[in-house]
Amino acid sequence: MERFLSELREELHAQRYRPLPVLRCWIDKPGKPDKRPLGIPVIRDRVAQMAAKLILEPIFETNFLPCSHGFRPKMSCHTAIDQIRRAITFDGLTTVIDADIAGYFNNIRHDLLLRLVSRRVSDNRVIRLLRAWLKAAWWKKGCTRSRGKWVVRKEALFRPCSVISTFTHSTHVSAIRD
Repeated sequence: MERFLSELREELHAQRYRPLPVLRCWIDKPGKPDKRPLGIPVIRDRVAQMAAKLILEPIFETNFLPCSHGFRPKMSCHTAIDQIRRAITFDGLTTVIDADIAGYFNNIRHDLLLRLVSRRVSDNRVIRLLRAWLKAAWWKKGCTRSRGKWVVRKEALFRPCSVISTFTHSTHVSAIRD
């Protein structure tokens, strides 16, 4: 483990780090026939992303309103429901608006997002790292039937994929709100 972390730290420090392709899977949306894409990065990339998130999140967290619950520390859909319940019960709230940005992670403009981040982060190495994750290739895992057996195949697809999606989502939505 120490060797793994030491090598990753050295790659990041020397700016030799390049993210590997992300495995793209499709998962069911509860209660709907649609499927949602899910990107699964390799462990090495997840460790690097978490390190970046631990540093960047407190910088941006101060801008988020208390009513913004998506992808935030100690916040969830459950805390949002509790806040709505209290507002209805004690404040007389009669209208609730639930907004969902369809296909958000597939359609986010990376140039705008990185411009928003660069307003608060002046280190170009961090911006380059975020850009590399946003533009990482992804692998689509599929199954085909051959001679009565299921065969898993992988094909490389080079399309943008937000692998630090929780951080980017909160940052982008906060800017839209403003």
